[in-house]
Amino acid sequence: MAERIGIYGGTFSPPHNGHVGLAKTFCREFRPDRLLIIPDSLPPHKELPDGAGSVHRLEMARLAFEDIESASVSDFEISREGEKSYSYDTVRHFKKNDNVIYLLCGTDMLLTFDRWYRFKDLFEMCELVYAYRNSDDPDNEDFINAKIAEYREKYGAVIHKLGGGINEISSSQIRIMISEGGDASEFLPEKVYDYIKANGLYKNG
Repeated sequence: MAERIGIYGGTFSPPHNGHVGLAKTFCREFRPDRLLIIPDSLPPHKELPDGAGSVHRLEMARLAFEDIESASVSDFEISREGEKSYSYDTVRHFKKNDNVIYLLCGTDMLLTFDRWYRFKDLFEMCELVYAYRNSDDPDNEDFINAKIAEYREKYGAVIHKLGGGINEISSSQIRIMISEGGDASEFLPEKVYDYIKANGLYKNG
C-alpha cells in the first residue's frame, strides 16, 4: 500500500498555535502515515527573519509538534545550507515509488502557486492541501475557487481544502510583540514560549 506523506514547510520563526492547529486538522482529516515538518533554509518567496537561527527553529518546531503522533521534524532544507528552499527539490526528494505526497499551504501560497519554481512538476508530483484562514477576506473565496478551477483545468492539479478555518496570528506579529516586551504566550505552545524566553530570542526585533 502506498505511503501517504504530508509535507509542511515554513520558516517557523516561531512555530505558533496556528501552525499546530493546521497540522492537527490535516492529520485528523487525511490520516497520513507521516507528516514532515520542514523548516526553511533560505525561503525563495520572502526574507528569512532575524532573531532565531536554524538550530533554534528546528528545536522550536520539535517542541511545537511533538504531541502529534505522526509528525516529525526534518532538517532536509536547513541541512542544505546556502541553498534556496524550493518546494520542488523537497517534494522530489521525498517522492519515492508510488507514495502520495500532500503539500500543505495557506491560501496566500495557493493563489501564487503558479509563480513557484517548477510548479507544473509539483502539480504532477503532489496534491495540494490548503487551509482557509479565519482572517482571510470572505470575499476572496470566489477568487480562490476560480484559481483552483484554473489549476485543475490547465494542469490537472489535485487540490483539497481542509475543513473548518484556521485561527492564525502571523509569526512576524509574534516577533514584534516579543521584541516590544509583550506577552505572546496565548499564541504559542507552552514549551515554545518557554524556549524563546530561556534563549532570549526575538528581543532585538
